Amino acid sequence: MSALPAGAAGAGMGSGLVLLNNLGQLVAALGGGQGPAVYVSLFSIMNCAGRIAFGCAAALAPSNGGPGPTCR
Repeated sequence: MSALPAGAAGAGMGSGLVLLNNLGQLVAALGGGQGPAVYVSLFSIMNCAGRIAFGCAAALAPSNGGPGPTCR
């Protein structure tokens, strides 16, 4: 893997972690009405659901001779 895709992947994952870690403070600073805990919980649940959905989609996608999931 070259440095450019690895750096882009690292930056993408890092920005998601920064958002998740600071979401409560961001909501409070922007005047979130229901409290930061609701938004943090909603973000976490959707994050988990998205990971499960994309994991299942990747497992069900046809493999064209390349690397595939190890659970087959």
